[in-house]
Amino acid sequence: MDSDTLLGKLSSTVGDPFEIHAVRMALVRYYRQGLLKRERAEGRFTYSLSRRGTARLGWLEDQSRDPNAARFRRERDAEGH
Repeated sequence: MDSDTLLGKLSSTVGDPFEIHAVRMALVRYYRQGLLKRERAEGRFTYSLSRRGTARLGWLEDQSRDPNAARFRRERDAEGH
């Protein structure tokens, strides 16, 4: 998925407009962290999850199912963080 496609999906899902520059910078940052793979096709970069990104996503999903993690998030939100 390229940055323009991702921008469209994010905007339609969240409902708030996103800046294309911010989306592109986030993709580059995640690529540099090894969370995304990147290929160049027809002058554009396309991104997909790397093995490391898939593992991180699984970990995040496990954390969201953990009742202690959910309680911690509620406490942080109540504190305004």
